Amino acid sequence: YNYAKALTDGAAADKRPDTATGNVDLPTEQKAYDDTQAAIAQAKADVKAGKTGSQLTPNDGNASNKNVYDNAYNAAVKAYQNTDPNATAASAGITNDAVGSSAFASAKADGLKVQGAKAFTDGKANTQNDPNYTAGYNDAKQGYVDALKGNAAPENPTDAYNSGAAAGTNDKAGFNSAENGNPDSSQAAQGAAAAIAAVKAAKGNVSNMPYSNDSSKSAAYNN
Repeated sequence: YNYAKALTDGAAADKRPDTATGNVDLPTEQKAYDDTQAAIAQAKADVKAGKTGSQLTPNDGNASNKNVYDNAYNAAVKAYQNTDPNATAASAGITNDAVGSSAFASAKADGLKVQGAKAFTDGKANTQNDPNYTAGYNDAKQGYVDALKGNAAPENPTDAYNSGAAAGTNDKAGFNSAENGNPDSSQAAQGAAAAIAAVKAAKGNVSNMPYSNDSSKSAAYNN
């Protein structure tokens, strides 16, 4: 009982324990905390990298307790894939798993920021009212614009900002190629070329041109 409690207490901790909860077993709590945080970090990296299915596999080789790591990883993957602000561990299918429930709860807010940033870089509109999702979306948008304009990044930029900035940096060359009349095959170049063609078709009268956002295209194309 004490060992199991130490595992669940460590997994649920919001910082690395320096005092055993109920004087149970501090080393076990600390190891469970470390395993859980490492699993959450891997889950975030894997989801951001676009991994799916069998690619989503816990790297538990260095874990102190593989069950803790694996349960935390699987739950955190669900949290980082989640776009529902009202989701709970139970609604995500995590039941009878104290470690998994704690990992889902710990990763949920950050997961919504990741999904908000992904929505922007995928060229989608923000349809959520959730503050975490919106923060991720807006930070990615700012990073994207700053990269295109060559603006300096703020101190301590968020992960969402960096995601947007990376997309903007990648797209900048495509925009330039389109402006020079030699668009490459990138979404950025094709979107810029389409915009240039639309302006030419309007004979320069852009004031009457409606804003166009193709939901099937990425931010690179639409922006």
